[in-house]
Amino acid sequence: MAEITYIPINRNKQLGNKTVRLAGMIRECQELADELLSIADRQNDGTDYSTMEANFGLQAGDGSELRSQLSRMKNIFTETNAELTAQQRVNQIDEFASRVGGQ
Repeated sequence: MAEITYIPINRNKQLGNKTVRLAGMIRECQELADELLSIADRQNDGTDYSTMEANFGLQAGDGSELRSQLSRMKNIFTETNAELTAQQRVNQIDEFASRVGGQ
């Protein structure tokens, strides 16, 4: 891995602080997407999602869809997928945020 050259930012400035927060949130999104998908994958067998649904607080029948949504987020945040256009990535993030985040 190449050495990282940091961009010094004054966090006492409102926009500087927001920029650093954004970087931290992106890192957290990467870690959460990877962690949650890993957990979801261990809690279903591809047909029975009942354990995952119970542990994630889902209604019966929603496990497969949430697992698919988590997989999309992991792909966006942690993997290189040249097949997805930038607009497709934006659309997938918007769908996830709308379906899961608006609660």
